[in-house]
Amino acid sequence: MRKGLDRLTRFRRAALLAGLSLFAHAPGQSAPLGEILEDLKLEGYSLGLRPTYLGTVGGRAVFQNLFGEPTTLVWITDGTSEGTFPLAIGQRDDNSPALTYLGTAGLHLFLYLRDQGSESNDLLLAIDAQGEVTRVLQESDGWDLTYLADTSRHRVAGSSLAILAWNQSSPADVLSFIDGNTLARSAVYESPAGGVQLLGALGSQLVFSVADYPTLQETLWKSAGSAATTAPYATLSGQVIGAGAAAANSVVYFTLTEPGEAGNEVWTTNGSSGGSVRLTALADPSAQVGIFHLDGDRAFFSVNDASFGQELFASDATPAGTRAVTAFGYHLPFSDGEARIEIVGGKAYFIATDGVAANRLWSAGSRPEELRSWVENVAFDYSQGFLAAAGGSVFVPTADDQGGTHLF
Repeated sequence: MRKGLDRLTRFRRAALLAGLSLFAHAPGQSAPLGEILEDLKLEGYSLGLRPTYLGTVGGRAVFQNLFGEPTTLVWITDGTSEGTFPLAIGQRDDNSPALTYLGTAGLHLFLYLRDQGSESNDLLLAIDAQGEVTRVLQESDGWDLTYLADTSRHRVAGSSLAILAWNQSSPADVLSFIDGNTLARSAVYESPAGGVQLLGALGSQLVFSVADYPTLQETLWKSAGSAATTAPYATLSGQVIGAGAAAANSVVYFTLTEPGEAGNEVWTTNGSSGGSVRLTALADPSAQVGIFHLDGDRAFFSVNDASFGQELFASDATPAGTRAVTAFGYHLPFSDGEARIEIVGGKAYFIATDGVAANRLWSAGSRPEELRSWVENVAFDYSQGFLAAAGGSVFVPTADDQGGTHLF
C-alpha cells in the first residue's frame, strides 16, 4: 500500500500542480497513465488499471472505475487514499450506463447518464465537491435526454450549464440554464420544430443557432440565462455545424455549409449584429474542417481539401490572419484524419508524417515559416492516442525497436 500511495503522491504533485489532470488525459477519455494507480488500495478496494477521468469539481477529480472492486461506476478523489471514495451512481455490469462529462459550473460537476438497461431512465446528474449526487433532470419526468452528450446540446456558460432537451409535454426542444450553485433551472427558449444548436459561451453569454429549413438560413441568438436576455442578432445563409463549434476569449469559432456545397467554411461570431465573419474561402466545395484547438482568440484546426490535401491551419479570428501553417503535401499526415494538438507557449504541438519519414513531433505557429520538426529518427507512437501538456512541457509516447513504448 505504501508503494502505491508514494507513487500516487508523486504523480499527483507533478500532474495536478502542473495543470495536468489526475489521469493525464482529456475529460471523458481512457487514461494511458492510469496504471500509476494499479496497486493503490483503498480501504480494501482496488482501482482498475485504466480509470477514465471525467472532470474536476472543487479541486477534486471525478473518474469512472472500469475494472477492480467494488463494481461502483463513479469515484471522487482529492489525491489521497482517505479522500477517495465511490459515489452513489450505479454499479458496473453488462448494462452499465454510459457516462458523459458535460462540464463543471459553479459548485457542481454535471454528468449525463445514459441508461442502457431494459427500463431506460436517462439522467442529468450534478456532483459537488463532497461527493453528493443530485438528480437534476430525468427521462421519467418527460425529458428526452437522448442526444445530450452532443456538444451542440450542452455548454457551460459562466456559472451555469446550458442544455437543450426535448420536453414531451410542450412538445418542443427547450433551452434551459441550470444554475451551477443552486441547481435551479430557467427555461429561456423553446423550438417545436427543433433545429437549435448551442455553439459556445462568451463569458456567461451563450451563443446558439436556430435553423429555418425552408429558407436554408440560420439565425444566431444570444442569451445571458433569462428569457428577457435571449434575442436574435444575425442571420446567415447555409447550415451551421454546431457540434464542432468552440468559444475562444471573445469569439466563437464554428463551421457552416453554404447552399449548394457539401463542405464547410470557417466562421467566427462575437455576438454582435455585425460581428459574424467568414474566415476561409476553400477551393474544394467538399472540404472538411477538423476540431478547433484554442489559444486565447487564436485557433488551430486541420483542413482536408482535395486541392492541397490535409494541412494544419491557424487563425487569429480575422480572414487575413487565417492560413495554412503546414505544407506537407500529403493526403493524410495526421494518420487518423484528425490532428491531436497541445498548445504550449503559443505553439501547436502535434504528431504527423510528411509521407516520407515516420510520424514525428512537430510544432507550428501563426505562419508557415514557424513550422519545426523537433526530433529526428524517433518513431512516435500515434496509435497510443496520447499527447499531453503540463508545466510548459509536452508529453508524447515513443516506440523503440523492440516494440516497447516510452514516454518522451
